[in-house]
Amino acid sequence: MTSMREVCFFIWLVLVMEIYGISFLTKDKYNSTLQVSLRNGVVQGKQVYSSDGLSYIGYYGIPYAAPPVKSLRFKNPHPVKRWRGVLDATQFQSGCVETQVRSTGNILNVLGSEDCLYINVFTPLKKSSENNFPTILYIYGGAFIEGNSHIYNPDFLIQQDLIVITFDFRSGLLGFLSTEDEASYGNYGLKDHYAALKWVNSNIKSFGGDPNQVTLAGHSSGSMSVMYQMIHPKSWGLYNRLICLSGEVTAELGSQKFPRKMAFNVGLSLGIETDNSTELVERLRQMDIDQLKHAQTKVLIAGIPYLLENGLLFTPVVERDHEDAFLTKPTIELLRNGEFARVPLITGTTTNEAASVAGFVNIVRFVLLLYEWSPGLFPNQLNIKSLTKRREAAKKLRRKYFKSGSFVEATDDELSQILSDLLYTRPIINSASFISKYSPVYFYVFAYRTNYTKQYLRDGGIPVDISLNGVGHIEDLSFIFKYENQVLPPEGIEMSKRIGRLWSNFARYGNPTPTVDPFLYNITWPQISPDSKHIPHLRIDTNFSIGENFRMEFIDFLNQLSKDNN
Repeated sequence: MTSMREVCFFIWLVLVMEIYGISFLTKDKYNSTLQVSLRNGVVQGKQVYSSDGLSYIGYYGIPYAAPPVKSLRFKNPHPVKRWRGVLDATQFQSGCVETQVRSTGNILNVLGSEDCLYINVFTPLKKSSENNFPTILYIYGGAFIEGNSHIYNPDFLIQQDLIVITFDFRSGLLGFLSTEDEASYGNYGLKDHYAALKWVNSNIKSFGGDPNQVTLAGHSSGSMSVMYQMIHPKSWGLYNRLICLSGEVTAELGSQKFPRKMAFNVGLSLGIETDNSTELVERLRQMDIDQLKHAQTKVLIAGIPYLLENGLLFTPVVERDHEDAFLTKPTIELLRNGEFARVPLITGTTTNEAASVAGFVNIVRFVLLLYEWSPGLFPNQLNIKSLTKRREAAKKLRRKYFKSGSFVEATDDELSQILSDLLYTRPIINSASFISKYSPVYFYVFAYRTNYTKQYLRDGGIPVDISLNGVGHIEDLSFIFKYENQVLPPEGIEMSKRIGRLWSNFARYGNPTPTVDPFLYNITWPQISPDSKHIPHLRIDTNFSIGENFRMEFIDFLNQLSKDNN
């Protein structure tokens, strides 16, 4: 019979474990051979079996920073406390608060928790005798308002003898609220990324990884985030290579135009009427998280009509100079002046990025009528100051991109292509050119068009238009990460292996094709030459080939248009 003393001890033990965030390890979970001792304590992982029979080790939900709740809301990430005992790292923890934008079901769906700063580590089952596995640290995308680490299954990359790490971080209102002063400087999501980088640098040896072979990779806003780490001096030395998929840091879309106004609009949506930023932020800290989720949804809906003009609503900002500032200068200035970590970079684009949101085109066609009546209203992605010059530039854009010469009569393919060039291709190519003057840059164009990836995305609520030409935003990720219920045909599996080989080579050697390899079609991927106007690229299609000057006729036209009007 259990004594009162034993019951009291059990209750005390439960309370202690709760305080330190430690879950019980049942006998079926306990396996000391899959435990790793980290700076903050011991973690228990588990053996993972993929659908194709592959086996590796997963460590899930390890805290890399303290929960950013209550008084830590709208503040830089704080260190996590050391725990006692063995932390159960066999299940994902909650993702961060996100607002999913979908074309099916609820258009805006808010999920996640504030207690979410957790990291996941996936290692090969076989141990490296020299503890020298290269590591890929991946930052997911989602327009700085959505995304979580749980959907990025490492099955494809783990086959290349890489350690793969994913993590969750603050986005949206909680990650990027800025009053442009000491009340809330903003950029908390970027500071979470920096905290995760430091965690990897401190702990990767314990998992058999080499801290001198860390590749930071990301897609879309995650790719922008990678470049933000590239220009953040405190991050230098924490990684050795960079992979930026479909995103960079100079595009108008990814820059908040009115962060302080947005912060006070959030307050007004919650009934906070003040012009004092300290009072605003303190009252926001006192709000229930569901109130903040509702407020974020309201301001996002209100901002949708102005998205192309004003950019994404919650994004990185230039901060006032202070001790913990993440960004204090315009990004384009930093790139042009070479003020960034000079490490090898892979960057590139799909052939028609905007095709993945083309399903929304018909919804906004009434806006195109406004552009027809008053061309000066056309989204100012070329950053032209004068309204008169914007009007003239928009007329030239119509003639260059649309056979009809009309916004209203433009085809879906034409609209998709102009948006792709303005929002993605031009800024990505320009950034690659700037960076190539100081660092090795390998540029790619993903052109492997397959309806099964498009249909998978459509079924998940991504508004892909299958009828459009080219490959849209996100489609390339199907060959890098194994999504839930995604089944690739044999040729798709081969594509994923080839891309994995490129990533593995790059992570190990800083060169994606260090030797001639028949599996990679014997290609040698050239760097961008800083002294040449010709930009070579690896064209990733049913086979690999080396191309040159992707869409440069249009990129040169846009650059000249911007130069002539500024």
